Amino acid sequence: MAHTKQALKRHRQSEEDRLRNKAGRSGIKRVQTQFKAAVAGKDEASATELYKRLCSSLDKAVKKGIIKKNQAVRKKGRAAGHLRAVKVA
Repeated sequence: MAHTKQALKRHRQSEEDRLRNKAGRSGIKRVQTQFKAAVAGKDEASATELYKRLCSSLDKAVKKGIIKKNQAVRKKGRAAGHLRAVKVA
């Protein structure tokens, strides 16, 4: 356990950061799950709306430092491929 005031404060801050990041990641997962369900149900309108929400949440997470830029780009690209498959079918 930390002994100095500085170390105790750093520990408190890192715990707050961890919880904030965890909430952000779970929010992304929630939207991603909804998007996958819409794609599986072949619901084009819903999937398009959820794709926009997914891209927005990924961009916000990158901006806040929750995930890295390349991870967001990869997730958006894969989601776009799923969306294209629904629109073609």
